[in-house]
Amino acid sequence: MKTKKPSKAKDAVQNSKIMNFKEEISALEKEICSGDLEQANKLGKLVKLYQEQDSSENKLVILHALNRTFAHIIDRGDFDLLEEADISEMQNESKALLTYVRWLQNQYRIFIQETFNSMEQFAVQHQVAIVRTGMFLIARDEVNHLEILGALLSQLVCSSTRIDEQVLKVLKEEYLEVFLDIRYKTCECLTKLAKLKLDCLKKNNQQDDDDDDDDDEDEDDDNRTEMKPSDGTEIKTTTSGIKFVNAEALELCSIESFCQHFYEILNCIEGRKVSSEEAKDKASYLQGSVTPSKKKVKKIGPKGHAKRFQDVWVAYVQLPLSTEMYRKVLSSLSTDVMPFLKSPLLMADFLTASYSVGGITSLLSLNGLWMLMSKHGLDYPQFYERLYNLLEPELFFAEHRSKFFELLDLFMTSTHISSHLVAAFAKKMARLSLRAPPSGCIYVIVFIHNLLKRHPACLVL
Repeated sequence: MKTKKPSKAKDAVQNSKIMNFKEEISALEKEICSGDLEQANKLGKLVKLYQEQDSSENKLVILHALNRTFAHIIDRGDFDLLEEADISEMQNESKALLTYVRWLQNQYRIFIQETFNSMEQFAVQHQVAIVRTGMFLIARDEVNHLEILGALLSQLVCSSTRIDEQVLKVLKEEYLEVFLDIRYKTCECLTKLAKLKLDCLKKNNQQDDDDDDDDDEDEDDDNRTEMKPSDGTEIKTTTSGIKFVNAEALELCSIESFCQHFYEILNCIEGRKVSSEEAKDKASYLQGSVTPSKKKVKKIGPKGHAKRFQDVWVAYVQLPLSTEMYRKVLSSLSTDVMPFLKSPLLMADFLTASYSVGGITSLLSLNGLWMLMSKHGLDYPQFYERLYNLLEPELFFAEHRSKFFELLDLFMTSTHISSHLVAAFAKKMARLSLRAPPSGCIYVIVFIHNLLKRHPACLVL
């Protein structure tokens, strides 16, 4: 039995409806942007239509229209009208202007909030469009750019679903790798998000110390959404009411999901040295990339970029990471992160704690710990004692055994270790070889030979 194909007439009707909808939205956009304040009320109609729209395709059409509309309003300076008027000396006409600007800001807030909150409900193409919309407005809105960026990042981090690779690719290749100021601001926003999440966990677990209690008293007086990290950094809503973070979503988001999404975005921020020439000459997204800025944006130097990159990683490793995330971080920390930190010794507590855990976690922390000891003067007297305790038969079957044995040989090249310590390692490795596979025995023989060659005092063994 043949299946009936959709009739061309139905397709034509559907396409006609879509075209009519696009023309209707385009007409509304032109009327709003005409400059006639009497037509401004239609902005509210367009925003309401955007909120009520269920069709992904239609919602995307309105998204682009509102994006262009608000960009035009910002460029026209409508949001700046309050700054030019003295509210205390306002006449009736000026008060009407005040009412208009506040209404305009409220529509702007609703648009931003609806756009980000509905992000995970749609397909990846729609999500990519939302990211580009947010970044487009960030470039134009000098007042609210940090809040918009924070709202976008918090939506991604607190999402109940996995962040699509295409969204991460766009964020990385179109913005984070191209514009240093966006990279800098993203690190700043992520640092605040990590601190806010950590404060939420402390509050929920009732484990606040006396210093945190003082911060909580201040938070109780504020609106719930105006959260404040425990380091005293203030996070407030702007005059337009755009919130840096949705406090409810932040509290409801599981710590496992939060850490996973945070790490995925963090991986988009490449660790690298920023030269003075690059910091001075590279294109700035917040000034001149879309429209000339009215305020000169201060250029951030190499030390400032290194400090921001350091802050976000230090904040992240303070979160209660799962075993899987713990090992992911440790496997890349010494090569992709620590060489680009302003003060790598700030990772000492995290690495020493990891080294004390035992098992694979300890193995993965060795490289970073050795880097701190050999290059940055970290004093860790228990290093060789704990390294000795890691030598177990299971090592010969571990996933990271080749890297561990390579590091073990490197650690024993130090001229500051005593002969009796070298002898202890040689004897323990000889005992382990009795239970090791053939490939492991070959390594043990070479390892002991190198030890005796470097330390002739142990030849008596």
